[in-house]
Amino acid sequence: MIILASSLLFVLEVVNGAKCFGSLAGNSSYAQNRRDLFSTLANKVVTNGGFYNASLGQYQNRVYALGFCEKNYEQKGCFNCLESLTEDTQTSCGDITNSFVWSSDDEGRFWCLVRSSNQSFGNLELIPPLIEANPDHIGPSIDMTLFMQQWESAVNKTLETATQANTSSVHKYYSAIHAHFTEFPNVNMAMQCTPDITSQDCKQCLGDCVEYFREQFRGRAGGMASFPSCLFRWDNVTTRNIEDFLENFKDDPTVKIPGVYKNLCGPRVLVMEWIDGIRCTDPQAIKDAGLDLNGFLTVGVSAALRQLLEFGLFHGDPHPGNIFAMQDGRIAYVDFGNVAVLSQQNKQILIDAVVHAVNEDYGEMANDFTRLGFLAKGTDVSPIVPALEAIWQNSAGKGLADFNFRSVTGQFNKLVYDFPIRIPERFSLVIRSLLTQEGKPT
Repeated sequence: MIILASSLLFVLEVVNGAKCFGSLAGNSSYAQNRRDLFSTLANKVVTNGGFYNASLGQYQNRVYALGFCEKNYEQKGCFNCLESLTEDTQTSCGDITNSFVWSSDDEGRFWCLVRSSNQSFGNLELIPPLIEANPDHIGPSIDMTLFMQQWESAVNKTLETATQANTSSVHKYYSAIHAHFTEFPNVNMAMQCTPDITSQDCKQCLGDCVEYFREQFRGRAGGMASFPSCLFRWDNVTTRNIEDFLENFKDDPTVKIPGVYKNLCGPRVLVMEWIDGIRCTDPQAIKDAGLDLNGFLTVGVSAALRQLLEFGLFHGDPHPGNIFAMQDGRIAYVDFGNVAVLSQQNKQILIDAVVHAVNEDYGEMANDFTRLGFLAKGTDVSPIVPALEAIWQNSAGKGLADFNFRSVTGQFNKLVYDFPIRIPERFSLVIRSLLTQEGKPT
């Protein structure tokens, strides 16, 4: 409650979009110095790995500026996000000395921060808060006691991981989880602190974010709370996932993603466009509909590869009940409650691995496994190279109908026991997805 009382005067200003606090600068030099810093901030952040801070001016006209993009950002999206926030800050704040704003990129994949001050950074800032809450409520039919127990469990897990700071990177204070709820759609939750504060300060900052949201917006179906040094956010994943898939495949005439009727949706009800299709595991029905079976298979493989290598957002549960053949030959996906995201870096490494496999460069392919996290850095990959060569040469030159991903995966699993290989959690879902899709007609 102390947090709420001390922050009350800031809340209306921040929620209304001003995001400005502190005193008025006595002359125009301060605002000009901030504009000069902001003019290169986005580019500096991108070229410095996601975080950058600098200062300009002297004495009372000295301005400190900071830019930050959340972990797993994409460079272009990071740049655009920061550019938008610097413009917003300059328009909103004028000669007001201090400002901060967190916001998501255009596609909602990650968040970025722009901050300015007349004092140097590195100290924990707990005022003012910046809060946004989903206007929808959990709903009277949901057991609120059970919901809050599961919500608090997700919060504690996310907070513990975010404040461990196991690395020295600028994203050392970060955690994101996908939490399963009994009576509520699954939830994505993330926490992030700027790297210029201590682990203990990060824990306090995020804890205060959670307390603020809990006290003010208990019962809401998602939202965010932030301070200049940290961000806490969570939301219902299903509707957002569908919107992302719709955007990704909007220009693809071979893929159908059902629309969402938002005016009919609620916390426990998701109303989507009806899909009139044929189960992907019924090859005879597909043929009887006059569709080319091999053509449909090609469409499915192409859609899966685009999800994995182009978008980095892929369907995590493509079982036969979630994939259909439309009467016009398109492939249709439903049920987007379980998806996974790959960063731009991991997408590029996967593409590199495919190129190395095609070129039979198994040494570099082994190095790709290290870059993806399957092998610890510094691991001697030379003993693994012959094993990779044996696996991929058995599959080289085979067409879609003859390629057996399950067999390749089985052979790779043997490597896990013979070599110091671990499968990162994000790639466990990738493998599961590909194995499931192999059940489509061949």
